[in-house]
Amino acid sequence: MEEKTTRLADVFDDVIRWSIVSAAAFLPLMMSPVNFDAFDLPKAIFLYLLVLIMVSSYIGRSLFAGEIAIKKTALNKPLLAFAIMTTIAVVVSPVPLVSLVGEYARYENLPTLLSYTIIAFMASQFLDTKEWINKLISASFIAFGIITLYGIAQSLGLDILPKSMRLFEGRSRSTLGNPVFFGGYVAMMTPLLLHYLLRDERLPFISKPLITLLLMMGFAGAILSQTRGAWLAIAIGAIVVVIFHRERLLKAAGNVVAVLIVGFALTLILISIGGQQQAAQQFNEIKERVVSASDLSQGTAASRIEIWKSSVEMIAVRPLAGYGPDQMYLWSPAFKTLKKAQIEKNTIPDRTHNEFLQVAVNSGFLGLLVFLWIISAIVLMSARSFKSNSDLKGPAIGITAALVGYIAQGLFGVAIIGLTAPAFVMGGIVAAIAAGKDPQRHIVPFKIKRDVEVFTLVAVLASVVAIFAFRPLIADANYLNGVTKAGSGLREQAIAALSQAVSLNPYQAQYRRDLAVALVEKGQLNEDSRLVVSGISVLEEGLRKNPHDIDLILATATAYRVYAALTNDMTIVSQAENYYSLAIRKNPLSTNPRRGMLGLLMPLEKYDEAIEQAIIILQIDPDDADVKLRLAQAYEKTGRAGKARRLYKELLAKYPNRSDLKESLELYERAKAAE
Repeated sequence: MEEKTTRLADVFDDVIRWSIVSAAAFLPLMMSPVNFDAFDLPKAIFLYLLVLIMVSSYIGRSLFAGEIAIKKTALNKPLLAFAIMTTIAVVVSPVPLVSLVGEYARYENLPTLLSYTIIAFMASQFLDTKEWINKLISASFIAFGIITLYGIAQSLGLDILPKSMRLFEGRSRSTLGNPVFFGGYVAMMTPLLLHYLLRDERLPFISKPLITLLLMMGFAGAILSQTRGAWLAIAIGAIVVVIFHRERLLKAAGNVVAVLIVGFALTLILISIGGQQQAAQQFNEIKERVVSASDLSQGTAASRIEIWKSSVEMIAVRPLAGYGPDQMYLWSPAFKTLKKAQIEKNTIPDRTHNEFLQVAVNSGFLGLLVFLWIISAIVLMSARSFKSNSDLKGPAIGITAALVGYIAQGLFGVAIIGLTAPAFVMGGIVAAIAAGKDPQRHIVPFKIKRDVEVFTLVAVLASVVAIFAFRPLIADANYLNGVTKAGSGLREQAIAALSQAVSLNPYQAQYRRDLAVALVEKGQLNEDSRLVVSGISVLEEGLRKNPHDIDLILATATAYRVYAALTNDMTIVSQAENYYSLAIRKNPLSTNPRRGMLGLLMPLEKYDEAIEQAIIILQIDPDDADVKLRLAQAYEKTGRAGKARRLYKELLAKYPNRSDLKESLELYERAKAAE
């Protein structure tokens, strides 16, 4: 009986280990072309399924072993503190539901953050042998090759995604969904590859020539991603590896130089394949990014600085527990600077683009302290591993260098599942290595007579949860279908598909917004106010779940405006005005709600209020010709002839072929002549 129990425990242990390997190596590969969110949602579902398998297997091995055995590592307490602090941040957050469901296409919500702690804990407990660590590293290198090859293919115009979903043309984004994320992944993996190139150690299925090839592909992929933060992170990670291998570097210097030269040549060849025109465009884009790296006054560098300023102000308002995971999109617009609004018009920063600031926004200074505790624990455990004579010293150095690359890219990037889950696994492995081959353990003995029945119940419940985990994927597939149909003008089919998406996932605001837009547009086209009312109902039901959702508020304002136009009901106009006012309060430096309000105020002859809105819009977007025209008309109506005439002439000088401007100026001149 004891031998059978041991065999069962070994089976459960191997299931846990393969799940950890999958979380580190194969999770970044996950994508689904049949989903609108082709990248992050599949990764989130895969992560949850892996955690479900790990937890179920851990319960099973504990039941049959008659004890809970927890290896003592320096990571246990900070991981537990992280889970507790994150949960508290959600409970006391302004909208806990948002932190539970997660922002669309991000999903750095409470379930995800708790999943990170679980996979790190499991890695610290079960990945403590060189055999399994080497398996994980080999699998990660194989996955890296596939991911990088796909990224390079994308830069050449080859993609498995439909044309409508091919964003960032000319830049590699691979299965990570964004060039910045892909660059961050390369920055994390490159130091690990470089470590094994310099080290005399064999990995399963991975040879030195293959590592050399992967490094060259990674070099090309990083350049083609056009991500400056990734370039800097790769350099920092490589420096860490060089420091640890300074004695071997002279011997392997030729290989490293060869990788750089051939990698650069490979990049040039890949850029040239697309033709002279495309090659010239890519060269110019890469050159501009290199040059702009030192210019902090414009572009994405300036935008990052403005986001950091806003983030610091956000933290100052809620310093203890923050706003809760995945809630920055709701609250950051109120803190947005004018310069940020001018650089990137009508965009809402949903991430701080700095890992440490993001943790503070999510869970306050207390959460940040816990996060720093985790990093400090990993640093101390890494230092302890470097001093040992264990055969795991080599992997410890490589994994630490990879984590340095992850942190370096995180100073300018965004934490996403495809990057963060592997990083937490690596942190857990460092803890396992530092604990040694014969660590102390907490043993909690217990005896359940009906252990088979209990585990069967756990397995059944886990299976049910796993089935429901696919529901968001099905909902998102319907959403993609709806968006595609709407783009083709097939409104009936679009409304049916979007309705199904909302039914399957009623908490996803983006589905509701697009369903409502489709209903309102059809109602406006057919002059059917009942369809518009249906759209308003869809939106207001979403606002009952989250009254702070900026997109739903603005969509509701627009829907009421259409409804008022169809019914000529002034009370409905006031509803639209109320929602536009709310949208402006939530997002004061966005031109969209102010333009909507301006469109309401002009017919209502509230010209002074219209002038106020137009002036603010033009502070954000000085080139908005339509708003300048409305401002000129409002000036004309309020008797400010000089200002009106100056704006009309300014607009005609810039847009001499616009008939509406000519007509407006002619009408104005005739009216003045008649006075």
